[in-house]
Amino acid sequence: MCLPSVVRVAGPLNGCFLNMLYSDNRNQPFHHYHFQPYSLRGGNIGGINLGSSQTILELVAAAQLNVKIYEDRISDILKHIDGLTGSSAQGKELRGAVASLELVMVDMFSVFEARMQHHFKRGPFSRKLTSLLLEAGETDLADRVHQHYLMINVLKHGKGASYRELLNAPSYLFVIKTPEEITSNEEHAPSNFIDVSTPGLFNGLASTIIDAYHFLESR
Repeated sequence: MCLPSVVRVAGPLNGCFLNMLYSDNRNQPFHHYHFQPYSLRGGNIGGINLGSSQTILELVAAAQLNVKIYEDRISDILKHIDGLTGSSAQGKELRGAVASLELVMVDMFSVFEARMQHHFKRGPFSRKLTSLLLEAGETDLADRVHQHYLMINVLKHGKGASYRELLNAPSYLFVIKTPEEITSNEEHAPSNFIDVSTPGLFNGLASTIIDAYHFLESR
């Protein structure tokens, strides 16, 4: 049984361990881990400034530096408490690092959508982009854009239409938790639907944004 005041780690971020991550603060806003990431110039972790003079490519590069810090911190915590019972302080650090990964992903994709919206006269950006990519025969990129769009929606809203669509997809680009694997005390924690700590997850999002950016700019 999971104890809410400790961290029990026996492998990747799943099962009993993920339950613990959110069981004691599931209705409360996350507090960021105290480690200071690289500045995004005019914004910060989870708060990329839409008015920044940096290009999309520069913002992606800055975000990747931030993400590397949090991924390394998560790995370091897990390495030191693997198979052991960690302190509540370690659990708090872990929750903060995971929450920060969520925020970087959501903000980076939101900035990408806002900056590139001018390529379409009206309508939802990501769905318009997916349709355009399919028309151009870019099926792989279209699938990546759409899946990451759905992923971001799940990270923002939890269960809903995007989560159900991902569950019905023939394949996933990330680790998705099924309804049977989700306990009642996890329903307020979006990371319990998608494991944002999966190695390479942000790099996949970043490469999708970069490829889509070049596709739109070359038209």
